[in-house]
Amino acid sequence: MTDDALADFERTEFTADGRTAPVYRIGTGPAVIVMSEMPGITPRVADFARTVAGIGCTAIVPHLFGVDGKDPSTAPLGVIGTLSTLTRAMVPA
Repeated sequence: MTDDALADFERTEFTADGRTAPVYRIGTGPAVIVMSEMPGITPRVADFARTVAGIGCTAIVPHLFGVDGKDPSTAPLGVIGTLSTLTRAMVPA
């Protein structure tokens, strides 16, 4: 696997109410929306989406918060980064 945990996903955008967010998609077949929890689309969430695609479905993974494809617990300032993501998610833009 490359350094980009989402390299094998198709990245598109979704716009609603004047806000645009990235959406990642992999697979073919019936759609399954994979919703991530805090801190966002981590490599484990991406792996789960690949499992969904592997059984013959299309996994749709919307970006809600965080840094897509990154595991904040292994990043520098992991706890601070996670708290920063949580704060941004709680305070409307």
